[in-house]
Amino acid sequence: MFETFVAFYPTSAIPMAAPMNEKPKVVFTRQSAYQPGAQIASTTQPSVAATYTQARVASGDMATEIECLKQEPGDYILAQGGVEFGRSLVPSGLIDEYRFAVLPVVLGSGEGLFTGLQEELDLELVSSTAFSGGAMGSVYRPKIQTAIEYLV
Repeated sequence: MFETFVAFYPTSAIPMAAPMNEKPKVVFTRQSAYQPGAQIASTTQPSVAATYTQARVASGDMATEIECLKQEPGDYILAQGGVEFGRSLVPSGLIDEYRFAVLPVVLGSGEGLFTGLQEELDLELVSSTAFSGGAMGSVYRPKIQTAIEYLV
């Protein structure tokens, strides 16, 4: 997922690009020799490129790494990644808030974020927004508060 972001956000003009480019990044990987942002375009502004090429690499125990991140100063932690990454966060109890985007497209297949969950997870609706194109954004929190947000 990080490589996809590196290929898109640094040179994008969409409104979400600026906040994505400004935030410090941590890459969770099983590859111990991973070099974040190695292929970033030379046309990218140096300050933007730095947030990708200087991303921290976390390859240890995910829960431990996240607990360390929580101890650092700053705002909330936004976790973005594939369904396998998200699925690994759910049972750990490390997610404070789920932000779901429901698009008006039926695919008929795919993998679910909660597939394989061993215990019931009670969520409470915090907010819901209908957008003009038919999409719906909903924010849920676990009834027991935990540690990070996951954007779906």
